[in-house]
Amino acid sequence: MRKFLTFLFIALSVVACNNEYDDSAVWNSINALEQKTQAMESLLNAQKNKLTIRSVKTLANGYIITFSDGSTATITNGEDGAAGDTFISSIDIAENYVTFKLTDGNVIIIPLYSALEVEFDEAESVAVLPNQSYSIAYTIKSPIDDVKIEVVSSADIKAKVVANDAKNGVIEFQTGSVVDDYSKLVVFVSNGEKVVMRCFYFERSTLQISDNSLVEAAPEGGNFTLEFLSNVECEAIISDDAKSWLRQVDSRAVESRQMTFHADENKGLKREATITIKDKDTDMAVEYKVVQYRNMVSEIRLEAGNKVMPTAGILVAQYADTPVDCDISKLVDGNSATYYTTESQNYNFVWRGDRAAKVSVCNLVVASQQDLPVKFSLYASNDGEKWKEIYSAEGREQNGEYAISSPTSYVYFKLQIHDVVEQAESPALAEWSLEGVASESNMLSMADVLKKCEGHTFSDKTPMGSHYANRHVTTASDIEWLSNATNEPARLGSAPGYSYRDYSVTLYPFGEPVPADVNQHGIGDCSALAVFAEMVYHNPDFIKSIITDHKDGTFTVNMYDPQGKPVDVRVTSKFLGDNNGIGAASGKNGVATWATVLEKAIMKWNKIYEVYPDIGGIGSEHVAPLFTGNGSSFAFYPGRISTADLKRVVEICLDEGMIVIGGFNRGGISVEGGETVTGHAYSFMYSRNPNALFSMRNPWGWCPGGDGKDDGLLNIVNGEVPGTIDLRIIYPGDLANNSIENLMPYNPPVF
Repeated sequence: MRKFLTFLFIALSVVACNNEYDDSAVWNSINALEQKTQAMESLLNAQKNKLTIRSVKTLANGYIITFSDGSTATITNGEDGAAGDTFISSIDIAENYVTFKLTDGNVIIIPLYSALEVEFDEAESVAVLPNQSYSIAYTIKSPIDDVKIEVVSSADIKAKVVANDAKNGVIEFQTGSVVDDYSKLVVFVSNGEKVVMRCFYFERSTLQISDNSLVEAAPEGGNFTLEFLSNVECEAIISDDAKSWLRQVDSRAVESRQMTFHADENKGLKREATITIKDKDTDMAVEYKVVQYRNMVSEIRLEAGNKVMPTAGILVAQYADTPVDCDISKLVDGNSATYYTTESQNYNFVWRGDRAAKVSVCNLVVASQQDLPVKFSLYASNDGEKWKEIYSAEGREQNGEYAISSPTSYVYFKLQIHDVVEQAESPALAEWSLEGVASESNMLSMADVLKKCEGHTFSDKTPMGSHYANRHVTTASDIEWLSNATNEPARLGSAPGYSYRDYSVTLYPFGEPVPADVNQHGIGDCSALAVFAEMVYHNPDFIKSIITDHKDGTFTVNMYDPQGKPVDVRVTSKFLGDNNGIGAASGKNGVATWATVLEKAIMKWNKIYEVYPDIGGIGSEHVAPLFTGNGSSFAFYPGRISTADLKRVVEICLDEGMIVIGGFNRGGISVEGGETVTGHAYSFMYSRNPNALFSMRNPWGWCPGGDGKDDGLLNIVNGEVPGTIDLRIIYPGDLANNSIENLMPYNPPVF
């Protein structure tokens, strides 16, 4: 540095001796040298005083360095970016340091401003138990070695720092008698330039079985998974007697609270194992029992033409722990001397047909010297998941032939054996068979129905359906107006001869709400009334649940707005009519019923939302969601599917609790019970006639050509009529809550 100052003095002396000389170039050179000297001094000063670099700003011909004390240094390259006269040959900016390489080969290394980090081996939420000791390991990352770490805790926890070295150690703590939302630790770390804080919150350790402690391993061997609820790290302990055939294969799944095990094939007798899932740090544990039966036949296929089941298909036994020559095949071999038996006193068989079938008889034959089980149940399903009980019997007889009364065809049938009496041996069944008629339809489930449907109204904007998307949003004044009974809806332009008149109301003339309470008069809202009859057919209790009788001549109806949010509509007992009587929907003999109240509620609702201001001609998909909250629907147009498929569609949809509405595109066709009417909506129901496909109810409450006592029912049989029928099928929404599980044919009351 002294050499440079001497050179600077000499250069200044030369310039002073010659006033006529152009000294700008010299001064520029001197200024550049002075800047380089200052930059060098700044770097040396930063290194000496352990400063850090806060930022490095790139210039066109160099850098501006800013240090942690706020000072700066400008380092420039030579002309045209060359290094020619600088004392620095290169600058290397790494993650934590900046390295300045000097032209003489030396280097100056200055740390970047520390972003101070601290890592722990625990997440912010820690699972612990009361009155236990724990530790949390920490690692501090800082280019500055002088760091400090402190810990404070809530009053119920004792904690301290135990350091291994300047940047590593553990936080040791002991929990109190209670672990709750107030239990926590706060850790502070500082390196003189920055402070980092980290909070740890505690929750009580949990380890519990999420489903069932008894697990069955497949007889042929393979993997199975134990699922449990836990917020601690666990290990598996397999009982010693099972380690030869059972082993854990997936320890990585501990994080997702699952452990996977592999069982070898069982070629011998039934065997069992115990697997204990244990918290690694405490005695908390849960225990699973694993059972594996020997590998035997548990299912058998029956081909078309068999004398046991109505169709071809597969029969599966729940258990395969049968003695030799007592497997599932003996249940359907036609020989009452052979039988199926199992160690369990409660078991089932599942039949899956290649086609759906309507079953009329269930036959059971027990083994010789045995009684029938105390109880058996027959369940049916179209998807193998949602089961409906269609028959149940109790008592002990040698053999049984049981008549099944169910209007629906099903793909799956399950025979459940119950034996609640303790006895030496479980019930042994010699034969099981089902008698019935196979469906001609190719449709087996709702998934098959949806493959062929048309005219969807699903909306991703509102559960009410596409026809209610982007409609008026309810305001506070709307709610107030709708809940005030004195606010009457407008009169209908489609029925100008009617005015609002007082009528007495009998909500349920037959004691319970029934389709016979729904009868259309002078308002052209057949689709609405068909929906009413369909809803009450599926779920009479639903009708009662959405209407409140205030006993003052007013009624509140629970409805939904266009966005699918609940809204209450209160109406009076003033309904549309004239001097000839009531023009609104009514029960028999013009008596105002729950249907009359719902119809007026729709009219008042539309006064605000104006989706269908005049309900004359309103669509069924517009009506159902006002009460159920679900307007998704689909359609089948006339003649698009076969008669067999049409029957199957109606069966499946009724069985799923859906609202099925339809009509005819040709009128005047004679049908058992009357004749068809065009431009008119009907409700669909199961028929009392075993030869009919289904019944369709006219909301008039009577049919042209009928005797008026059938409540408008048409029994649809095969022929020309099915090809004229269209369908609109609407999802049930709230209607599905506690709906009739095993829907039967509609039997009109006497009136």
